[in-house]
This record gives sequence, C-alpha cells and structure tokens, in this order.
Amino acid sequence: MTSQPDRVFDPAGQHERTALAWERTAIAQMVGGGLLFNHAINSSAVWAEIAGLLIAAAGAVTLLWSERRYVDLHRALRSGTDVTHVVMLRTVTWVTVTLSAGSVLLLITTMFG
Repeated sequence: MTSQPDRVFDPAGQHERTALAWERTAIAQMVGGGLLFNHAINSSAVWAEIAGLLIAAAGAVTLLWSERRYVDLHRALRSGTDVTHVVMLRTVTWVTVTLSAGSVLLLITTMFG
C-alpha cells in the first residue's frame, strides 16, 4: 500500500478541497508571520519579531500537518475507520487565533506606542 491515495472517495473532491484550504491557511500564516517579522525588524520591536517567527513556524507546521492529514484521511477511508480529528482542529484554531491576536496587539502598540 502506498502512502498516497489510490482513488478519490468523493467525486466532488471534498477532501482535496479541504486539504487545499488547509494549505492556503498555512501559507497565509507564514506570509503574515513574515510580514510581521519584517515590520518588527524595521521598528525594533523584539516581541513582534518573536510573534512573527512563531506565526510563521505555526504556518509551517500546519502545512506539514495538512499533507499528513490528507494521507491519513484516505488511509482511514480505505480501512473504514473514523475520520474525525477534533483535537487537531481545535489546536490549530487556538494557535492561529492566539498568535494572530497577539501579533495584532503588538503591531498596534508598536504603531501607536
């Protein structure tokens, strides 16, 4: 058995669209973190630099996880087991919201402080 899916389980491509959405989210996290880091370097805000790096790293982890999740999903579908992964969804959501909110606060305090 290969690690890549051998067939599409949904003719409408729901799993593929979901994987692409996770990848777009991860890329947006990395770009946002990079932009925050670049702004922080120009304004000498150390905490914003750290937040930018953390957001970019979270994006990289999300990107790697999305590929792994796609392969695991097809493995579960082939074997007939449950495909839900609520803990990971909650974790990614919590990290994204927390780091994004923190970076917005740091950006505001840097711009107006």
